[in-house]
Amino acid sequence: MPIRLIILTVLLLPASVIACLWDKDTLEMERQKVPSALEVITGKFLRHSDAYYHWRIKDRESRLEELNIDAFLKTDLAVAYFKLGDIDRAIEIQLEVEEKNPGQYESYANLATFYIESGQYDEGIKFVEKAMEINADAHFGRAIYQKLLAMYLKLRIEEDGGTLNLPLKRKDSKMNIVKFRDYIGVTEPVDEELQDRDVYISTFHSFVSFYFNHHGEGYESTEAIMGMVGILRFADHTSPILLEAIGDLLSKDGYEGEQRLSARAYLKASYAVSDETIKAEYQKLAQGILHSQVFGENREDNSAKLAVIAKAFAAELKESGEFFDEITGYETDWVDRGLDLDEEFKKVYLSEPEIKHRSASGTRGAISGSKTSMRRIIVIGLFSIVLVIAGRRIIFRGKRDHWTSVD
Repeated sequence: MPIRLIILTVLLLPASVIACLWDKDTLEMERQKVPSALEVITGKFLRHSDAYYHWRIKDRESRLEELNIDAFLKTDLAVAYFKLGDIDRAIEIQLEVEEKNPGQYESYANLATFYIESGQYDEGIKFVEKAMEINADAHFGRAIYQKLLAMYLKLRIEEDGGTLNLPLKRKDSKMNIVKFRDYIGVTEPVDEELQDRDVYISTFHSFVSFYFNHHGEGYESTEAIMGMVGILRFADHTSPILLEAIGDLLSKDGYEGEQRLSARAYLKASYAVSDETIKAEYQKLAQGILHSQVFGENREDNSAKLAVIAKAFAAELKESGEFFDEITGYETDWVDRGLDLDEEFKKVYLSEPEIKHRSASGTRGAISGSKTSMRRIIVIGLFSIVLVIAGRRIIFRGKRDHWTSVD
């Protein structure tokens, strides 16, 4: 073998061998297209504790008595009640704001979220559309995905005879193409030869993709995912409905990192329900999306793959919990000391946090360390081979020259 070819092999082999390990499951890959999705799924993002929202209610109500222009203060008040679970009060206050200050994007967007969260989907869709007329691209363009989620949930309720059953995925859910186009607001008639065909709507992803394709706009998976990231941040990041929805979108993106995020979303949904049958179904969804992943010797063992993801995810959830406990501790202390929580929060938290780098086993930094060690071993071994081969060639040349001189 020529020396140059051997050296080229040495340079290329470490990277190709390392790629067969589990180093692909790094946070860099998982963030490659959808930054902050992992943090939102785990819950490690800037958000407030109940202590803060109780303080905000008292603060905003006391200031309303002093100020004539109260739209923004009342909007703050509505969101505080929403975050504490009193959605009816949140709607009541936000409608008061809308009556006094009509046509504001913030009011429409909040009312859309409040109504959808309370299961009043038609009202939610109405206010989403009003918000989109003003600014369709706000908050990662989340408004359109709020609308589509509400439409999707309405469809599932209709299919299930008036109830909403989890998981939302249905293997055999279908609708005649003409009826579907009417449902999503497409006015142009479909070609006559297609009128008897069905549209299969198994997941939120299929509903979203069909919606955009039939509207002629084309479906962009990353935009849809980031829209759902925005919804999770503002609404309830522990909602199994929202987690399943983003899991569906991530599962069809076609990238390993996004598929592993999808598995985490389904797992998180399983943790959010108490019914053991539903919990098992969500875990099956998580397990199924990992079918194409390669995990060393467990290529066909989906349960083993899920166990690896679950272990890493447990560490990420623990880190997220510790981060939120820190926020809760700060905010409780600030309330006790009579401080302005908005100002104190700004002083401490200037940027969004990130989940720290971990290996599959949940040990921080283990991936990069194992990669370095493995690469060192391979490089040393291959250079040793090169030296042996080169030495033998030198010896052979010496003998050949000796034989040539004798002749």
